[in-house]
Amino acid sequence: MATFLDEKDELLSPQEIEEEKKWETEFQKRRKELEREKLKLEERKRQSCSRLEELNNRWRNIELRRTSRSNMRRTATTLSSDETTAPALPERGSTVL
Repeated sequence: MATFLDEKDELLSPQEIEEEKKWETEFQKRRKELEREKLKLEERKRQSCSRLEELNNRWRNIELRRTSRSNMRRTATTLSSDETTAPALPERGSTVL
């Protein structure tokens, strides 16, 4: 027949209970440490993403300015070459033969 433990009987010896407490304490400590590390990593990731976005925006603005200047130079060159190659208009009052 099965025997049941009395209320006074312990499942673990005092030494085993102490060992369990140590493991539980260590487990809690490591869990908190991992949570802190996770938060640090998330913050670093957020900062890295923010920095990457900032750099992308700066690069995009630099490229826009570069293409804008290039277009302005091209337009200025086209306008100045049109002035030199455009036929001269006759002056007022002169007759064209």
